[in-house]
Amino acid sequence: WYLLRYAGGQLHWEKWDLIGASSGFECQTAGRHTIHVDPNGVVYVGTDYGAIATCVGGVCTWEQAIESDSGGCPYDDGDFSTGIDDIFATGSSKLYALDPGNSGGLYYKNGGDWVAVPLAHHASRIVGFWGGPVYVAGYDAWSKVDGTQVTPMPMPSGISSVNGPQIRGIWGPDSNTVYLAISGDLYKYSGGGWTEIDTPSGSVKGIG
Repeated sequence: WYLLRYAGGQLHWEKWDLIGASSGFECQTAGRHTIHVDPNGVVYVGTDYGAIATCVGGVCTWEQAIESDSGGCPYDDGDFSTGIDDIFATGSSKLYALDPGNSGGLYYKNGGDWVAVPLAHHASRIVGFWGGPVYVAGYDAWSKVDGTQVTPMPMPSGISSVNGPQIRGIWGPDSNTVYLAISGDLYKYSGGGWTEIDTPSGSVKGIG
């Protein structure tokens, strides 16, 4: 697997190799579509097997962010669903990552080791702000997360569907304003209250 970068009229690549877990095992990186770029141009790449690369100027440093309970490689220990589904940086050393193999688990790092952040709901999407918190959305709930501090957020009133509310996207221009695509409609959360944005009913499939 390779990470490709186009700069100065030339195509550069970084080969994805094996990453050492804490137990000493070498874990495969494997491919993943998850890429996040922070305001300083640092590129973060998440892989299928729980590894994360931090890339500066085309040079990537790898780490095994998600390990098995025995400190080995998740895939080798039988956890075939573990992977990095989303990454967001809110500071030069503050990172959040979603692991769908852990029932939508959230992980946080602030210059040290990765730690699990307990959530009361599944998580599949992150939106955040440099120097601020992140908002994490699941199927039918969302939370504000600052480090390891989690604050459950309210859903708009009167939302219903056959299978319950379905959050299909989340995006925000600043830490006090968040848009959610819920059950085909678009909502804006700002200052503690909700506003429904006028769109054709049921037409919103995603946002961000």
